[in-house]
Amino acid sequence: MSLNDFSTITVSSNAPALTRVGFGTMGILAYHNKYGDRVRTYERASYDSQLTTEGFTSQSAAWRAMQKAFSQSPSVQSVKLLRSTTAAVVSYRVIPIAEDAVEYAITVEVEGETAAEATFTSPGSATVADICEGLKTAIDTLSLTGVTATDNTTSLDIETTSGTSLYISNWRSDRLTVEDRTPDPDIADELAAIRLLDDDWYALGLADTNSVAACSAAAGAIESMTKIFGGNTSDSNAYDSGETSDLASVFGTNAYSRSLPLFDLDTTGGFSGIAAIANLLPFDPGEGPFAGGVLNGRTLGGVTADALNPTQKGNLQDKGYSINITTANVNHVLGGQTGSGEWIDFVRFVDWFTIRLQEDLAQMQLNNRRIPYDARGLSMIESVLRARLAAGLASGGIVPGSETIELPDLSLVTPTDRGNRVLNGCKVGFQYSGAIQKVGVLVTITE
Repeated sequence: MSLNDFSTITVSSNAPALTRVGFGTMGILAYHNKYGDRVRTYERASYDSQLTTEGFTSQSAAWRAMQKAFSQSPSVQSVKLLRSTTAAVVSYRVIPIAEDAVEYAITVEVEGETAAEATFTSPGSATVADICEGLKTAIDTLSLTGVTATDNTTSLDIETTSGTSLYISNWRSDRLTVEDRTPDPDIADELAAIRLLDDDWYALGLADTNSVAACSAAAGAIESMTKIFGGNTSDSNAYDSGETSDLASVFGTNAYSRSLPLFDLDTTGGFSGIAAIANLLPFDPGEGPFAGGVLNGRTLGGVTADALNPTQKGNLQDKGYSINITTANVNHVLGGQTGSGEWIDFVRFVDWFTIRLQEDLAQMQLNNRRIPYDARGLSMIESVLRARLAAGLASGGIVPGSETIELPDLSLVTPTDRGNRVLNGCKVGFQYSGAIQKVGVLVTITE
């Protein structure tokens, strides 16, 4: 059943318009060949044993990503694993910042093997070429299956074979710059194929790669759906004020209003994007008193806070990233805005209100043998609209007194609309209550 058969809802705001029913379920896209189903559901209490039975290991991208979703408190009850048939070829580019007689270190982890650290101590009068050569030798010495290190003289590429997960971590941002150069593994096409079979999921996370190419493809696809997406990056250009090819800049250029860009300082396998989205999902925007809550100030389970310097923090915030920091010994998110600058809690509330209103109007049609095209019918519609506004008020998402309802003048209805049994011109309005995330206080002290 499509609720659009019973009503057409147009949202006039900075948030995207409704295109589908339902929200609240996490979908994680991952390539694997463990079974043929494009979608399977995993429950919090048994996902690890189920994955083990199916042949996954705890190092599998799907497992790691799912574990991050279930690590939130409270946690989502289930996650849908969306099987991609296109494998990613993971590739990172590392560029050293030359310093004399210091240690360069990076941890490399490939699926099926223990994470190992590659280290190289630069000589006196060190050059970038010296460090690239030294790190390549150190990575080669680790003998990680399928991992290739290529010395480009001015940079070092670390890659793995198709369909094998690869993560790097624990590098010093003042000595190494990093870029995830993994190509887009046809994410838009994969999502389109999956939705034909199962479209009952609201939030998307990527397991295999969170490169700019992959996240941009996912965000572009999600923008035309009533869904949300959380992507994360560890690319060093994210905190470079002069760069415009980083994740948040690309999201901003395209005004993606349904996708969150998060930053992780020194690990490509942190999955903070999945953690952020999964942290929100247990809280229904229609339940009071907080209308689903906000992301700002939330502690993400399984995500390590970053020790950002002031320049990094300022540049990341200016670009629109959500970051994970520590304040008074509490790890928490700072941010919560999508690429367009819209707050993710606003997007979720608009989705909730619009979806539920469509359901209300459909239920009115299903419960009554006929909605008369007269004043009685208008009264029935008005009752439905008022009831949904009342629910929004009760949830805490609507500013009291801001609600408005307008119904059309039946004498002005066109013969075409009446003949087609369509009623146009119904309007509902309200002001979203928003949130206070920073407080300014003037303290005056006298003696």
